[in-house]
Amino acid sequence: MTPMSRVARRLATFMLTIFALQLGCGDGEVGDDVVYFHIYNGYAGSAQMSLYGPTGALVNSLPFGQSTLDVGNGEPVAFDRSIPGNFTLLLDGSPKPISLPSEAWSLYPHETATLFLIRRQGENALLQMYRHVRSISEGCRIVFGNALSTPSANLGEYNFMAGFTFDDIATAGYLASDPRGGTFLTEVRDNPYFFLVQSEEEETEGVLIPVWVGPKGAVDFPRVDFKSGTVTTAPPTSDVVTCIADAAGDPTAEAECELPKSYQGIVFTPEVEHTFIHYFPENFGNSGGDCSARFRIFSDFSNIFTGEHANGSFIDGEVSGNAGDHLFWVLYGFPAGNPGPRIAQWSTSDDVSAGGFQPLPDYPSTP
Repeated sequence: MTPMSRVARRLATFMLTIFALQLGCGDGEVGDDVVYFHIYNGYAGSAQMSLYGPTGALVNSLPFGQSTLDVGNGEPVAFDRSIPGNFTLLLDGSPKPISLPSEAWSLYPHETATLFLIRRQGENALLQMYRHVRSISEGCRIVFGNALSTPSANLGEYNFMAGFTFDDIATAGYLASDPRGGTFLTEVRDNPYFFLVQSEEEETEGVLIPVWVGPKGAVDFPRVDFKSGTVTTAPPTSDVVTCIADAAGDPTAEAECELPKSYQGIVFTPEVEHTFIHYFPENFGNSGGDCSARFRIFSDFSNIFTGEHANGSFIDGEVSGNAGDHLFWVLYGFPAGNPGPRIAQWSTSDDVSAGGFQPLPDYPSTP
């Protein structure tokens, strides 16, 4: 018997076992320990995936680039975590089924989450869990996910940073009164994208503030370090004005105030991580409770863009929602070639059939 024949027999035996378990499960009422999963196939190296729990299939033959939102009735899949056992993943090209921890106990009963298949890792796989939680915060939260089907290693830095754009650059702190003059402000308006970085001011230390990404063609190493997230750029107007005031009329010190300054930004890597950007609508020109945002993805590696290097188009994104939402924006797939990277996005305020939030029971009462 050839090795491939043995693999086929093992897979067939496994499928029969799952089928038998499914028949024996029954359609009983939803239990107290049920949680809900949307499942997304974001692995560009497999045309389809199937995922099984201890009692049967969660999804069968899900094509790359689709989720359970796209198949069947679009509702999340109920998963009874009271039955012990792991997930079992079947992928095209994998020599055997892949066993993965379910991590269902990290959720509250009746909570909703997305299971996002990112890539294979040898005989294992990377399955990211995005929890669809709500917040009492009056601010807005964007969850950027880097789910590209490749790690950042060696010469390929597949990390990215998000540069936000505003209709008025004054929203980002670059004001008409800027001492650097009209030519400088015109340059900022011509490329109006701003990284969110950590403020270094004593009274706002650690708060995220916008700084200019830089002129077109210059958003690259060493000005922007896409491994560490360090950004060296023209500081906002208030930083320059404060610096000039502190210079007390010294021409040399005043000139140094207009030099580029280094800030710590946020970089997103194709690994399992949960990184939230918190921002407040009133800082970004929105009305209260409006969480709309537009941004562009910047990276050290040209293939993260669509099209050919130097003449392709950047990947632009837009999200909207309400205060207290988590707005998910996930870049996934193959970073090169056609069709290139893809985008998955949803919000916790969406209808549950669009990736949203399954209503929770009152705690600590019985669900």
